[in-house]
Amino acid sequence: MRNLLKADFFRIFKDKLFLALCISVGALSIFTPLVYVGIDRLISVEEEGVTSHIFCAVDLFGMFFSLTSVVGILVPVLTSIILNRDFKNGVIRNKLTSGKNRETTYLAALIENLVLEIGFTIVFALIGFIIGVTFLPFSLKTDYVFSTELLHIFFIFIINICVLVFHCSVITFFIYATRSLALAIIIPYVIVNIGSTITSIGSIIAALELGNNPESQLIGLKIIEIINFYGGKEALLSSFMSNNFSIFALTEGVGYNVFDVYHVVGYTVIPLVFAALLNYLGITIFRKKDLK
Repeated sequence: MRNLLKADFFRIFKDKLFLALCISVGALSIFTPLVYVGIDRLISVEEEGVTSHIFCAVDLFGMFFSLTSVVGILVPVLTSIILNRDFKNGVIRNKLTSGKNRETTYLAALIENLVLEIGFTIVFALIGFIIGVTFLPFSLKTDYVFSTELLHIFFIFIINICVLVFHCSVITFFIYATRSLALAIIIPYVIVNIGSTITSIGSIIAALELGNNPESQLIGLKIIEIINFYGGKEALLSSFMSNNFSIFALTEGVGYNVFDVYHVVGYTVIPLVFAALLNYLGITIFRKKDLK
């Protein structure tokens, strides 16, 4: 496996598409957060010597470390093309004829996809966070607790890593099980947008509260519970912004508690379970796949 990964990454790093990806992500990592800083400067209001900002460093990290960000959309498309080239160029056939088994070949592609997608996403979010800390307040809350905001960032990181694992598993599945580049690009994109849209609706319903009626928040919670797990982190990140997890706790002012942790665990474990099942299915299909 180690030699296989080493050879694959060496080939990927020499690919002109990888160079284009590095340049694109590097440019977007600087340009995008500066756009948010510019918008904040235009819209923010100063009253009695205190500036009211609309963005902060923590917000930028949450928005950028996401599949709905510009890099979150761009990187999967280009990594899918890079992985699909192995079939067109006969690399997969050469691996199998040289004695590599299909399970190892599949898992190597999954690891390569994970390294590329997670790596570029982290770079994008980290640079955005650094620029945010430089030009924006760390948090929008004037009385924030630094350790609490770090916990917020940690949850964002863990949840999105788990979602990215599932996302990469979907891409690898369609590349190796169906050999369809179109499906590998379109299906994950559709899942992201459907999940994000539905969870946003649930978040809005829960946030309205309709006169602080817990039943309205319960409606939002039920919508979130029955939606596609893939978009669940969007609702969780939305609740992070209020720092009281009211969507899941149903009542305001509860703060971080066991009920919140239960949902955080749910939105991390579920994507990993589905990723494992999808990879098992993908390996099973690829094992019987005719490469002709």
